[in-house]
Amino acid sequence: MAMCKWLYRRKRSVFLLLIASTAWIAYLTFATESNSERKNVNKVTDNSISHKYFNQDYIVEPPGAQQQDDNSNDTEGKESPKKTKDDDTHLEKIIQMGEKIKNKTVEMGESFKNKTIAVGKHVKNKTLEHLAVLGMLRPKNKIKYLYYPSQFNLSVDLEDIGNIMKDTEFLNKLHPLDLSGPALASTQNRTINYTYNMKYHVGFCDCWDRNCLCCARIINKRLHLNRTMCSNFTFISKTHELETDVLLDGKIIHKRTISADEPPLLCLGSFSKVVDICVHFFNVTFKVNAETDHKTQLLGCTDFSLNLYNKTIGAHPVDCFQIPGDPNKKHKDRPFNLFGNWMP
Repeated sequence: MAMCKWLYRRKRSVFLLLIASTAWIAYLTFATESNSERKNVNKVTDNSISHKYFNQDYIVEPPGAQQQDDNSNDTEGKESPKKTKDDDTHLEKIIQMGEKIKNKTVEMGESFKNKTIAVGKHVKNKTLEHLAVLGMLRPKNKIKYLYYPSQFNLSVDLEDIGNIMKDTEFLNKLHPLDLSGPALASTQNRTINYTYNMKYHVGFCDCWDRNCLCCARIINKRLHLNRTMCSNFTFISKTHELETDVLLDGKIIHKRTISADEPPLLCLGSFSKVVDICVHFFNVTFKVNAETDHKTQLLGCTDFSLNLYNKTIGAHPVDCFQIPGDPNKKHKDRPFNLFGNWMP
Protein backbone atom coordinates (compact mmCIF):
# COMPACT_ATOMS: atom_id res chain seq x y z
CA MET A 1 0.00 0.00 0.00
CA ALA A 2 2.84 2.30 0.80
CA MET A 3 4.42 1.40 -2.55
CA CYS A 4 1.30 2.44 -4.42
CA LYS A 5 1.17 5.74 -2.58
CA TRP A 6 4.80 6.37 -3.40
CA LEU A 7 4.20 5.63 -7.07
CA TYR A 8 1.16 7.87 -7.08
CA ARG A 9 3.21 10.66 -5.67
CA ARG A 10 5.95 10.07 -8.18
CA LYS A 11 3.61 9.50 -11.10
CA ARG A 12 5.24 12.11 -13.34
CA SER A 13 8.68 10.66 -12.84
CA VAL A 14 7.38 7.17 -13.42
CA PHE A 15 5.65 8.28 -16.63
CA LEU A 16 8.82 9.87 -17.98
CA LEU A 17 10.82 6.79 -17.04
CA LEU A 18 8.34 4.59 -18.85
CA ILE A 19 8.59 6.69 -22.02
CA ALA A 20 12.39 6.64 -21.93
CA SER A 21 12.50 2.87 -21.47
CA THR A 22 10.14 2.25 -24.41
CA ALA A 23 12.22 4.53 -26.62
CA TRP A 24 15.40 2.66 -25.67
CA ILE A 25 13.83 -0.70 -26.38
CA ALA A 26 12.63 0.51 -29.82
CA TYR A 27 16.10 1.80 -30.68
CA LEU A 28 17.71 -1.51 -29.79
CA THR A 29 15.25 -3.51 -31.91
CA PHE A 30 15.76 -1.31 -35.06
CA ALA A 31 19.53 -1.39 -34.68
CA THR A 32 19.65 -5.19 -34.58
CA GLU A 33 17.45 -5.46 -37.72
CA SER A 34 19.69 -3.08 -39.72
CA ASN A 35 22.81 -5.05 -38.78
CA SER A 36 21.24 -8.29 -40.00
CA GLU A 37 20.27 -6.69 -43.35
CA ARG A 38 23.82 -5.42 -43.85
CA LYS A 39 25.20 -8.90 -43.26
CA ASN A 40 22.82 -10.35 -45.87
CA VAL A 41 23.84 -7.72 -48.45
CA ASN A 42 27.50 -8.47 -47.91
CA LYS A 43 26.80 -12.15 -48.43
CA VAL A 44 25.02 -11.43 -51.73
CA THR A 45 27.88 -9.29 -53.01
CA ASP A 46 30.37 -11.92 -52.02
CA ASN A 47 28.40 -14.52 -53.91
CA SER A 48 28.16 -12.26 -57.05
CA ILE A 49 31.88 -11.66 -57.01
CA SER A 50 32.85 -15.26 -56.43
CA HIS A 51 30.41 -16.91 -58.87
CA LYS A 52 33.00 -16.76 -61.63
CA TYR A 53 34.91 -19.49 -59.92
CA PHE A 54 31.90 -21.75 -60.20
CA ASN A 55 31.03 -23.92 -63.17
CA GLN A 56 28.81 -22.15 -65.72
CA ASP A 57 26.55 -25.17 -65.93
CA TYR A 58 25.39 -24.58 -62.36
CA ILE A 59 24.33 -20.97 -63.17
CA VAL A 60 20.65 -20.65 -64.03
CA GLU A 61 19.41 -17.46 -65.61
CA PRO A 62 16.37 -15.88 -64.01
CA PRO A 63 13.09 -16.12 -65.89
CA GLY A 64 12.43 -13.25 -68.32
CA ALA A 65 16.11 -12.51 -68.93
CA GLN A 66 16.04 -14.01 -72.44
CA GLN A 67 12.98 -11.94 -73.32
CA GLN A 68 14.79 -8.81 -72.17
CA ASP A 69 17.76 -9.72 -74.39
CA ASP A 70 15.44 -10.32 -77.35
CA ASN A 71 13.73 -7.00 -76.75
CA SER A 72 17.09 -5.23 -76.58
CA ASN A 73 18.14 -6.87 -79.88
CA ASP A 74 14.86 -5.83 -81.46
CA THR A 75 15.30 -2.25 -80.33
CA GLU A 76 18.84 -2.20 -81.71
CA GLY A 77 17.57 -3.59 -85.02
CA LYS A 78 14.88 -0.94 -85.12
CA GLU A 79 17.26 1.88 -84.30
CA SER A 80 19.70 1.03 -87.11
CA PRO A 81 17.23 1.78 -89.97
CA LYS A 82 16.55 5.20 -88.43
CA LYS A 83 20.20 6.03 -88.80
CA THR A 84 20.16 4.99 -92.47
CA LYS A 85 17.05 7.10 -93.14
CA ASP A 86 18.74 10.12 -91.63
CA ASP A 87 21.74 9.47 -93.80
CA ASP A 88 19.49 9.22 -96.87
CA THR A 89 17.73 12.49 -96.04
CA HIS A 90 21.08 14.27 -95.65
CA LEU A 91 22.22 12.84 -98.97
CA GLU A 92 19.01 13.96 -100.67
CA LYS A 93 19.43 17.47 -99.25
CA ILE A 94 22.97 17.64 -100.58
CA ILE A 95 21.78 16.47 -104.03
CA GLN A 96 18.96 19.04 -104.01
CA MET A 97 21.39 21.82 -103.11
CA GLY A 98 23.64 20.72 -105.95
CA GLU A 99 20.71 20.77 -108.40
CA LYS A 100 19.71 24.26 -107.23
CA ILE A 101 23.25 25.55 -107.70
CA LYS A 102 23.37 23.94 -111.13
CA ASN A 103 20.02 25.44 -112.22
CA LYS A 104 20.98 28.86 -110.88
CA THR A 105 24.25 28.74 -112.79
CA VAL A 106 22.43 27.76 -116.00
CA GLU A 107 19.89 30.58 -115.53
CA MET A 108 22.65 33.13 -114.97
CA GLY A 109 24.44 31.89 -118.07
CA GLU A 110 21.26 32.12 -120.18
CA SER A 111 20.46 35.63 -118.92
CA PHE A 112 24.01 36.78 -119.60
CA LYS A 113 23.82 35.25 -123.08
CA ASN A 114 20.48 36.95 -123.83
CA LYS A 115 21.76 40.30 -122.58
CA THR A 116 24.86 39.99 -124.72
CA ILE A 117 22.76 39.17 -127.81
CA ALA A 118 20.38 42.08 -127.08
CA VAL A 119 23.26 44.53 -126.70
CA GLY A 120 24.79 43.24 -129.93
CA LYS A 121 21.51 43.69 -131.81
CA HIS A 122 21.08 47.19 -130.38
CA VAL A 123 24.58 48.19 -131.47
CA LYS A 124 23.97 46.64 -134.90
CA ASN A 125 20.68 48.51 -135.37
CA LYS A 126 22.23 51.79 -134.26
CA THR A 127 25.10 51.31 -136.70
CA LEU A 128 22.69 50.53 -139.54
CA GLU A 129 20.62 53.59 -138.66
CA HIS A 130 23.66 55.86 -138.80
CA LEU A 131 24.77 54.32 -142.08
CA ALA A 132 21.27 54.80 -143.50
CA VAL A 133 21.19 58.43 -142.38
CA LEU A 134 24.51 59.05 -144.09
CA GLY A 135 23.19 57.41 -147.26
CA MET A 136 25.80 54.64 -147.17
CA LEU A 137 23.34 51.80 -146.63
CA ARG A 138 20.18 51.26 -148.64
CA PRO A 139 17.72 48.36 -148.66
CA LYS A 140 18.18 45.78 -151.42
CA ASN A 141 14.52 45.07 -152.17
CA LYS A 142 12.88 48.47 -152.50
CA ILE A 143 9.14 48.88 -152.82
CA LYS A 144 8.37 50.90 -155.93
CA TYR A 145 4.57 50.82 -155.97
CA LEU A 146 1.86 50.88 -153.29
CA TYR A 147 -1.84 50.60 -154.09
CA TYR A 148 -4.78 50.86 -151.67
CA PRO A 149 -8.29 50.44 -153.15
CA SER A 150 -11.59 52.06 -152.10
CA GLN A 151 -10.19 55.20 -150.49
CA PHE A 152 -12.48 57.94 -151.91
CA ASN A 153 -15.83 58.47 -153.66
CA LEU A 154 -16.16 59.42 -157.32
CA SER A 155 -19.48 60.19 -159.04
CA VAL A 156 -18.93 58.69 -162.49
CA ASP A 157 -21.09 56.39 -164.64
CA LEU A 158 -20.39 53.94 -167.45
CA GLU A 159 -21.27 56.49 -170.15
CA ASP A 160 -18.56 58.86 -168.96
CA ILE A 161 -16.05 56.05 -168.88
CA GLY A 162 -17.08 54.93 -172.39
CA ASN A 163 -16.60 58.42 -173.79
CA ILE A 164 -13.09 58.57 -172.36
CA MET A 165 -12.21 55.13 -173.70
CA LYS A 166 -13.38 56.14 -177.21
CA ASP A 167 -11.04 59.14 -177.26
CA THR A 168 -7.95 57.23 -178.36
CA GLU A 169 -6.05 60.39 -179.14
CA PHE A 170 -6.42 61.52 -175.53
CA LEU A 171 -5.45 58.12 -174.12
CA ASN A 172 -2.38 57.75 -176.35
CA LYS A 173 -0.76 60.99 -175.27
CA LEU A 174 2.82 60.35 -174.19
CA HIS A 175 2.93 63.20 -171.67
CA PRO A 176 -0.54 63.85 -170.25
CA LEU A 177 0.59 67.03 -168.53
CA ASP A 178 -2.34 69.14 -167.40
CA LEU A 179 -1.54 72.83 -166.91
CA SER A 180 -4.92 74.18 -167.95
CA GLY A 181 -6.44 74.05 -164.50
CA PRO A 182 -6.20 76.71 -161.78
CA ALA A 183 -2.87 77.06 -160.02
CA LEU A 184 -3.24 76.61 -156.30
CA ALA A 185 -1.05 79.13 -154.47
CA SER A 186 0.01 79.33 -150.85
CA THR A 187 -1.07 82.19 -148.62
CA GLN A 188 2.44 82.33 -147.12
CA ASN A 189 5.52 83.89 -148.66
CA ARG A 190 8.84 82.10 -148.65
CA THR A 191 11.68 83.83 -146.87
CA ILE A 192 14.33 81.46 -148.27
CA ASN A 193 15.05 80.03 -151.71
CA TYR A 194 14.67 76.30 -152.22
CA THR A 195 17.47 74.39 -153.89
CA TYR A 196 15.08 72.78 -156.40
CA ASN A 197 12.53 74.78 -158.37
CA MET A 198 9.82 73.59 -160.74
CA LYS A 199 9.35 75.84 -163.78
CA TYR A 200 5.77 74.78 -164.50
CA HIS A 201 3.55 73.74 -161.63
CA VAL A 202 -0.09 73.97 -160.60
CA GLY A 203 0.39 73.74 -156.84
CA PHE A 204 2.75 74.64 -154.03
CA CYS A 205 4.81 73.15 -151.20
CA ASP A 206 5.11 74.89 -147.84
CA CYS A 207 7.74 73.46 -145.48
CA TRP A 208 8.53 74.28 -141.85
CA ASP A 209 10.94 72.44 -139.60
CA ARG A 210 10.69 68.78 -140.78
CA ASN A 211 7.14 69.00 -142.17
CA CYS A 212 5.84 69.83 -145.63
CA LEU A 213 2.39 70.42 -147.09
CA CYS A 214 2.08 70.07 -150.88
CA CYS A 215 -1.29 70.80 -152.53
CA ALA A 216 -2.75 71.07 -156.04
CA ARG A 217 -6.14 71.23 -157.73
CA ILE A 218 -7.17 68.11 -159.69
CA ILE A 219 -9.79 68.79 -162.36
CA ASN A 220 -11.21 66.46 -165.02
CA LYS A 221 -14.51 67.40 -166.65
CA ARG A 222 -15.14 63.97 -168.15
CA LEU A 223 -14.88 62.31 -164.73
CA HIS A 224 -16.72 65.14 -162.96
CA LEU A 225 -13.67 65.63 -160.78
CA ASN A 226 -12.80 68.98 -159.21
CA ARG A 227 -11.02 68.56 -155.90
CA THR A 228 -8.10 69.88 -153.91
CA MET A 229 -5.57 67.18 -153.16
CA CYS A 230 -2.76 67.53 -150.60
CA SER A 231 0.05 65.42 -149.22
CA ASN A 232 1.20 66.31 -145.72
CA PHE A 233 4.44 64.51 -144.82
CA THR A 234 7.02 64.57 -142.03
CA PHE A 235 10.62 63.46 -142.44
CA ILE A 236 11.98 61.06 -139.77
CA SER A 237 15.75 61.26 -140.01
CA LYS A 238 16.51 58.30 -137.72
CA THR A 239 14.60 55.76 -139.81
CA HIS A 240 14.84 57.73 -143.08
CA GLU A 241 11.08 57.59 -143.63
CA LEU A 242 8.21 59.90 -144.54
CA GLU A 243 5.01 59.88 -142.50
CA THR A 244 2.53 60.79 -145.22
CA ASP A 245 -1.12 61.88 -144.96
CA VAL A 246 -3.18 62.18 -148.17
CA LEU A 247 -6.05 64.70 -148.05
CA LEU A 248 -8.98 65.42 -150.36
CA ASP A 249 -10.72 68.75 -149.77
CA GLY A 250 -9.08 69.00 -146.35
CA LYS A 251 -10.08 65.48 -145.17
CA ILE A 252 -7.52 62.76 -144.56
CA ILE A 253 -8.32 59.71 -146.69
CA HIS A 254 -5.14 57.73 -146.11
CA LYS A 255 -2.11 57.57 -143.78
CA ARG A 256 1.07 55.72 -144.62
CA THR A 257 4.76 55.69 -143.69
CA ILE A 258 7.01 55.24 -146.72
CA SER A 259 10.74 55.18 -147.30
CA ALA A 260 12.49 58.49 -147.97
CA ASP A 261 15.11 56.75 -150.13
CA GLU A 262 13.49 56.63 -153.57
CA PRO A 263 9.90 56.81 -152.22
CA PRO A 264 7.43 54.44 -153.91
CA LEU A 265 4.48 55.56 -156.01
CA LEU A 266 1.52 55.80 -153.61
CA CYS A 267 -1.84 55.22 -155.36
CA LEU A 268 -5.34 55.34 -153.86
CA GLY A 269 -8.30 53.77 -155.65
CA SER A 270 -11.91 54.95 -155.75
CA PHE A 271 -14.93 52.94 -154.61
CA SER A 272 -15.96 52.53 -158.25
CA LYS A 273 -12.66 50.68 -158.92
CA VAL A 274 -12.23 52.71 -162.12
CA VAL A 275 -10.13 55.74 -161.21
CA ASP A 276 -7.22 56.13 -158.84
CA ILE A 277 -5.06 59.07 -157.83
CA CYS A 278 -1.35 58.78 -157.09
CA VAL A 279 1.26 60.75 -155.14
CA HIS A 280 4.68 60.70 -156.76
CA PHE A 281 7.97 61.86 -155.16
CA PHE A 282 10.93 62.31 -157.49
CA ASN A 283 14.45 63.80 -157.50
CA VAL A 284 14.63 63.06 -153.76
CA THR A 285 18.11 63.79 -152.42
CA PHE A 286 19.52 63.48 -148.92
CA LYS A 287 22.39 65.75 -147.91
CA VAL A 288 24.52 66.25 -144.81
CA ASN A 289 25.02 69.92 -144.03
CA ALA A 290 27.02 70.72 -140.90
CA GLU A 291 26.14 74.42 -141.11
CA THR A 292 22.42 73.91 -140.45
CA ASP A 293 20.83 73.17 -137.08
CA HIS A 294 19.48 69.79 -138.19
CA LYS A 295 22.78 68.82 -139.90
CA THR A 296 20.82 67.04 -142.65
CA GLN A 297 18.65 68.10 -145.59
CA LEU A 298 16.01 66.34 -147.68
CA LEU A 299 15.30 67.82 -151.10
CA GLY A 300 12.84 66.72 -153.76
CA CYS A 301 9.73 67.38 -155.84
CA THR A 302 6.25 65.90 -156.05
CA ASP A 303 3.31 65.61 -158.43
CA PHE A 304 -0.18 64.08 -158.50
CA SER A 305 -1.48 61.83 -161.26
CA LEU A 306 -4.95 60.65 -162.29
CA ASN A 307 -5.24 57.11 -163.66
CA LEU A 308 -8.05 55.33 -165.50
CA TYR A 309 -7.68 51.55 -165.62
CA ASN A 310 -3.94 51.86 -164.92
CA LYS A 311 -3.61 54.42 -167.71
CA THR A 312 -2.42 57.90 -166.70
CA ILE A 313 -4.86 60.46 -168.08
CA GLY A 314 -3.68 63.49 -166.11
CA ALA A 315 -0.39 64.58 -164.52
CA HIS A 316 -0.40 67.56 -162.18
CA PRO A 317 3.05 68.89 -161.21
CA VAL A 318 2.81 70.32 -157.69
CA ASP A 319 6.12 71.86 -156.58
CA CYS A 320 9.50 71.13 -154.99
CA PHE A 321 10.14 70.89 -151.26
CA GLN A 322 13.06 71.28 -148.89
CA ILE A 323 13.48 69.92 -145.34
CA PRO A 324 14.26 71.64 -142.98
CA GLY A 325 11.86 74.22 -144.29
CA ASP A 326 11.49 77.93 -143.85
CA PRO A 327 12.58 78.77 -140.26
CA ASN A 328 10.27 81.80 -140.20
CA LYS A 329 7.13 79.78 -140.95
CA LYS A 330 4.74 77.95 -138.68
CA HIS A 331 2.12 75.38 -139.54
CA LYS A 332 -1.43 76.55 -140.19
CA ASP A 333 -4.54 74.45 -140.64
CA ARG A 334 -5.22 75.76 -144.17
CA PRO A 335 -2.29 77.70 -145.66
CA PHE A 336 -3.86 77.81 -149.13
CA ASN A 337 -6.89 78.97 -151.08
CA LEU A 338 -9.30 76.14 -151.84
CA PHE A 339 -10.58 77.86 -154.99
CA GLY A 340 -7.13 78.54 -156.44
CA ASN A 341 -5.89 81.23 -158.76
CA TRP A 342 -6.83 80.88 -162.42
CA MET A 343 -3.87 81.13 -164.74
CA PRO A 344 -4.32 82.92 -168.11
